[in-house]
Amino acid sequence: MYIDLADPLPKSYAPKKGIICTSGRTQADFDRNGTGTGLWIQNGSTPDQVTQVPYYQNDLSGTNWIEGRCFNSMVFLLYNGGRLNAFGWALLADLPAPFYEHPTRQSVPAFMEVIPDCLRNLTGRMSTMHIYMTWTPALNFC
Repeated sequence: MYIDLADPLPKSYAPKKGIICTSGRTQADFDRNGTGTGLWIQNGSTPDQVTQVPYYQNDLSGTNWIEGRCFNSMVFLLYNGGRLNAFGWALLADLPAPFYEHPTRQSVPAFMEVIPDCLRNLTGRMSTMHIYMTWTPALNFC
């Protein structure tokens, strides 16, 4: 994932950025596909440099998406019933906005089986945000 130090927040798109910034979508597209048709994460300095996230959990094998590793600005994927329906940012920085959660190092085992070293050894505060692609996130049962 690309992080611009002048604007350090990660960028994601659903639908793909080219559609958002040009023709847009028709009402029929929205009625058929809802808010988006997939998830693209910007991984370069321009919006056309993106990585598409696998929609089905089965499609993760053979990709660079792995469980339990971490780096300074990581993205985590949440699948419900085998389909992508949420994702989140985990940033090793203390971002003070009210929409960020700040889990403590001690709380990490409650939501991760394999704890990456960068979280196990965390000395500062981390900021996380979940983005749900559903109206009913309380019904997510993984």
